[in-house]
Amino acid sequence: LLLQELKLPIGSEVVMSAVTIPDMIQIVRRHGLVPVPLDLDVATLSLSDETLQSGLSPLTRLIVVAHLFGVRMPMDRIIEVSKRNNLIVVEDCAQSFCGSQYIGHSEADVSLFSFGPIKTATSLGGALVRVRNVTILEAMRRRHREYPVQSRRSYAKRIMKYALLKLASQKIVYGLLFRTSGFFRCDPDRFVNSLARNFGKKDLIDSIRLQPCHALVAMLERRWETYCPARLERRASLGDKMANSLENFIRLPGCHAACNSHWVFPVVTDHAEVLVAVLREHGFDATRSHNLTVLDKPADDSYRGAPAMAEMIQNVVFVPIYPELTDEAIIRITHVIVRHQKTQSVHRCTADVTK
Repeated sequence: LLLQELKLPIGSEVVMSAVTIPDMIQIVRRHGLVPVPLDLDVATLSLSDETLQSGLSPLTRLIVVAHLFGVRMPMDRIIEVSKRNNLIVVEDCAQSFCGSQYIGHSEADVSLFSFGPIKTATSLGGALVRVRNVTILEAMRRRHREYPVQSRRSYAKRIMKYALLKLASQKIVYGLLFRTSGFFRCDPDRFVNSLARNFGKKDLIDSIRLQPCHALVAMLERRWETYCPARLERRASLGDKMANSLENFIRLPGCHAACNSHWVFPVVTDHAEVLVAVLREHGFDATRSHNLTVLDKPADDSYRGAPAMAEMIQNVVFVPIYPELTDEAIIRITHVIVRHQKTQSVHRCTADVTK
């Protein structure tokens, strides 16, 4: 909706946080625009001044920053740069929802909030968009009212689908699924991850150019107004506790961020597959599956790539973190990871001595 109303010249550049979902990149390109990656600092998952400035060119029109993994990066400097260069700032808050505590930076031009299947306070779809410019907002609303309305039946089917997935996630059922998958040589982790994605193989634009049905709007409103902040506080507290115990043993993206609600808990290790297997042996459903990608730089050599984010995504493991976890479970997860890291360190030392 925003890009349709802005009508940017073909070939205009959109600088973006290098880690995003492929759909965001596809939408930018479908409008004839050029996405340019901005590398992030792994420890804070934020943009440095130098990286931001290096990504800008006379063709830049938009800055799109994604708050990753529950971290909320500082926006003041980004806003300052955007004003000086007459750029529009869009902040993607899909992974950093924390209720009414944060409804977007007051000077961001657009703030995006997602309520898809795996998001905090999920409504199994839908989004909220906050737009500062009233003229652009009204134009977006007019265009949106021209979209076809999502059918109630499609939303009902979605509710049934995720009700079954929720049932399958129960400990006994999920354990049985994992054991059975070995017999059929199927990776249940990837299978479940594919089911949880918002959009299938049909055309993305056709999938998203819809008005939500009344049932989805009602669900969105209910989730926004009634989501319990205690759940967020509990998850953030558990994440902080685990981070404090692990930061000296393994790389933790976002560990030095000033604000982190721990939507997920990523760790980065050179032995990612081994760590996943070890955690699962101890009963913890760690995963390497995700729907994120690292944006490639344009062909022009004057652009920088995003080596820090590329290395992070290649070696990331997502460790369980949700409010129902007990403090004892957090301690056990921590011990498993620390023991794994020490074991791998001994193996490396032994290999070096042998050489």
